[in-house]
This record gives sequence, structure tokens and C-alpha cells, in this order.
Amino acid sequence: SNLQTEDRSNHWFLPGWRSWNHRPSYLEPVKIVETDLRSLHAFQVDLSPYYPEETLEGLAEIDLEAALWVCPPKWKFRLPEFVPYHIPFFELNKAVVTALDNNKDPFYVKYQRNGQAKTLTRLPSGECTGEEAERLLQPPPFWQRLFFRFRSFDPESNVCRH
Repeated sequence: SNLQTEDRSNHWFLPGWRSWNHRPSYLEPVKIVETDLRSLHAFQVDLSPYYPEETLEGLAEIDLEAALWVCPPKWKFRLPEFVPYHIPFFELNKAVVTALDNNKDPFYVKYQRNGQAKTLTRLPSGECTGEEAERLLQPPPFWQRLFFRFRSFDPESNVCRH
């Protein structure tokens, strides 16, 4: 269940499993840079602001940054401060399709893919514009939407997110 698929292998028994096949396009990493789409804004949440004050003080005393990143299925509380993060393309695609299916509100997502800045915008008219709009508007297969759930990640570190 914790097999890392997004950017490198963490499998202790088969460390080179990623070299067996070409990575499927739905696993290509994208960096979410800015968005007002609630499901992507709250895709990862740092719970450390909810630590008791004495815990925050103790961590500060030993010069540790407080952080407890989680990827909740749904975040129903006040939106946290947004921090850019990486996810597989599949999760971006799923969030966009779900937003289009469930509401009519306009939204935007600024992201980077293969080092290129891209934007998807849903206008008040309902039209979606952007470099990859056609691909992002195609729903993933039902079985993938049902069974796949990937977490955010940071390619520069291996901070665990649950």
C-alpha cells in the first residue's frame, strides 16, 4: 500500500521495479502551483497549526519545523494556507473531472508539467480553456477512479504524507 509510484521507487525488495516499464502517463508528476479549486487547494493539509501550543514551543526550542502533512479524502474545515505540491497527473485529472461533474463554479489551476507552466481555467460560461484542457476534461476510466488514490509528494525530499 505504500509503494511509491510518483517519482522514484521506495520498494525495499524490488528497488528497481520502476525500470521494468515505462511510467504510465497518468503517473507523470505535475506540480500544483496555485489554484482556487477547493479539492486541489486542500489536497494536502499541514495539521501542525493544530498542535498544542506546548508542542509547537518544544519543537521551536530544538529548532525543528513543525509539520504534519496529510492528504485527507475531503477537508471540510477552513482552507489552510496553500503550499505548492506535486501529484501524479491522474489526481489532477480526477479533481478537474469531479469539479466539472459536481458544480458549475468557475475555477483555475496553475501547474507545471515537464517543466512547463500551464493553466486550466473554467470560465463562468462553463467553458474550459488551457493548454491541456482536452486531456484534463477526459474522465479517467471508472475502475481507476474507483481504486486509485495517490498522495502528494515532494521530489526533493521523502516526507511521508498520509
